[in-house]
Amino acid sequence: MTTGTKAKKPIRTFYQEPTKSYSPPKEYNFGELIPHADSGSRASLIESLIKEHSSTYELMEPHLDPLPYLNKVHAPEYVEALEACSKKLQESEESNAWFFPSVFRVNQEFNRQHVQSNKHVGYYAFDTFTPVGEETFNQASRSAQSAVSAMDWMLNNNERFA
Repeated sequence: MTTGTKAKKPIRTFYQEPTKSYSPPKEYNFGELIPHADSGSRASLIESLIKEHSSTYELMEPHLDPLPYLNKVHAPEYVEALEACSKKLQESEESNAWFFPSVFRVNQEFNRQHVQSNKHVGYYAFDTFTPVGEETFNQASRSAQSAVSAMDWMLNNNERFA
C-alpha cells in the first residue's frame, strides 16, 4: 500500500486592502490610557505576512453588503449612530478627532450589591473604552463585510475554513 502526501488546500482568506489611515491613538485599559493596538503599521505587517505566504492562502474578495447583517446583530439605532458619529468627525475642522462614547444605558434602579445574576451585568457598563474616529464606521463595515462574505461562501460551498 502506497501512501502519498495529500496536497493541502489553501486557507481561504477574505481580504481587502487595509485602510492604513485607521489608527486610534489611545484606548482605556483598566482605567489607564495606553497605545491602541490597531494601527496602520499593524495592518501593513499583516498584509505583508499574508502576501509573503501567498501559497498558503487563497485571497478572496469580500462580496456582500454587510449592512443587513449589522442590523440583525446590532440595534439599527446603534449602527446609525456609529455611522453618523463617524461622518460628523469627517466633517469636523479638528484634525484626527476621536472621542470615547458611552454606548450602554445605565439603569440607576439596580443596586450593584444586589445583582444576583448575569442579566444585570450590562447595566453597569458605561463605556467601550475604545475611541470612535472618522474611519471607525468604515473599518467596522469592512471587517463585517469580510466576515459575512466568508460565512456566505462557506455555507454555499459546503466547505470549512481553518
